Amino acid sequence: MAVQNYVTPTNKLVVTGEPRRIRNKNLGVATNGYPGRLVVREATDYDVKVSDGVLPPIGFLGYPGEFEGTDLQYYDGGLTTIRVVDSSVPVYSGGGYTIYMPNGLAVGTVATEGDLLLSWADGKVIPGVFMGGKYGIKVPFSQNATVKDTGIDIPGSVIIRDVIVDVGTAVTSGTIDIGFINAGESGDEDGLIDGEDCATAGLRPHNLVDGTAGNITLGALLEEVEITEANGGSAVTAAVATPYVTNGTIKSLVYTTSAHAIAGYFYVMIESPGVVPVGRAGATADASSATCGIFVEATL
Repeated sequence: MAVQNYVTPTNKLVVTGEPRRIRNKNLGVATNGYPGRLVVREATDYDVKVSDGVLPPIGFLGYPGEFEGTDLQYYDGGLTTIRVVDSSVPVYSGGGYTIYMPNGLAVGTVATEGDLLLSWADGKVIPGVFMGGKYGIKVPFSQNATVKDTGIDIPGSVIIRDVIVDVGTAVTSGTIDIGFINAGESGDEDGLIDGEDCATAGLRPHNLVDGTAGNITLGALLEEVEITEANGGSAVTAAVATPYVTNGTIKSLVYTTSAHAIAGYFYVMIESPGVVPVGRAGATADASSATCGIFVEATL
């Protein structure tokens, strides 16, 4: 039985199927206005700009041309050319089609076929999960005993509720810290997760109650307070979780592992109108070191 995979299209974005709606809009802001990027409402219902991870996306920026069924009079460049500000652009929405997004997968991530794809900054998508009624971005990790900048910048004005570690390769005494880079941003490099246990494969629960306060694994940015009480003659510390609201200044997501060959993913659980499902990955794509193209089985 032959395996049928998507093939990167030439001079077009839509690989299979057809968008249910194609609407002409005005590109009010040209920044990152490449064909294939996600767009949001700008100044009016007629204006759009590339999504920022904060505002809700309304569709994909289309590609004017005979292969897409849109009017050639609006053509002003190729798939790798930023559209001109105040140009008329088609916006695809409605689902039921697969679109190829050139350089559309957020750097620092790996999408596996079937992964949920969430809208993100710069009009890109990011692999994600749906857990506990919340959406989270999926970030790969491996052994890095010094601070590793994931390359992922968290948008400002979003709420981080939690970070959950999913260990694929477990090693006894393995741990991971997750937070924001200190150098240049004054972030807290273990502010989200502080010494989470990676000695067992699978989803890892936080250590929130311990006789030693330093063993609490929820980072300071996600802690409201630590309560210490006497329990049978011993002091027991319990951490109370609180959401962290990003400010756009401290943004570079980083992690540090112990000197053990651990690996897996962690999920940063985010609440934002601009981080929502837009489709699923039609094929595996690796943007761990550089952004790359991705097939999106669109639902937006």
